[in-house]
Amino acid sequence: DVERYTKSKVMKHSIPTVNDVEQKKIGQFFSDIKETLEEGNFSKQLQWVEDFLNEEDYSLIDICAAMLKNSLGADEKEEIKEESYYDSRRNKNGGRNGGPRRNDENMTRLFLNVGRNQKIQAKDILGAIAGETGINSKYIGTIDIYDKYTFVDVDQNKAKMVIEKMKSRKIRGNKLNIERANVNKRRRFSK
Repeated sequence: DVERYTKSKVMKHSIPTVNDVEQKKIGQFFSDIKETLEEGNFSKQLQWVEDFLNEEDYSLIDICAAMLKNSLGADEKEEIKEESYYDSRRNKNGGRNGGPRRNDENMTRLFLNVGRNQKIQAKDILGAIAGETGINSKYIGTIDIYDKYTFVDVDQNKAKMVIEKMKSRKIRGNKLNIERANVNKRRRFSK
């Protein structure tokens, strides 16, 4: 449909790996450094580095590496790990979004009248519920988004409060209707 509408051919490409993105970022960084070196006009910064070298006991290479780390934000705690979409959505308990599994007996399934057609994503649901109710996101379990509606599992002790506080709220500009899902008559819908 996109090709027909735009009258152009859409080429299929593979998604770049984390290493590919990192190499591109580093290449751009050093390209910018080279351009700055060729322009010159950094005498003030050169004086700062010389003063720092005279005051501290670090090598120039260590200083450059530390500056590179700070500049690119390559801190270990922010490092991106490659994992499949499925693995990234599961926690050690088997639940998605950091919460418990849907079949956990301590969870209540809620129905929301918004879905993919309204451009709703799991982060929107999670953020709205946590933000409006003040409950910790660990009490929010599986979020299943369909075209016209969404199911979300919340801790059974928090369900009533979530329903009360979320009634008539908006998510992405869409008025929200939230209620307990009819689990006895629920059918399995295809996503």
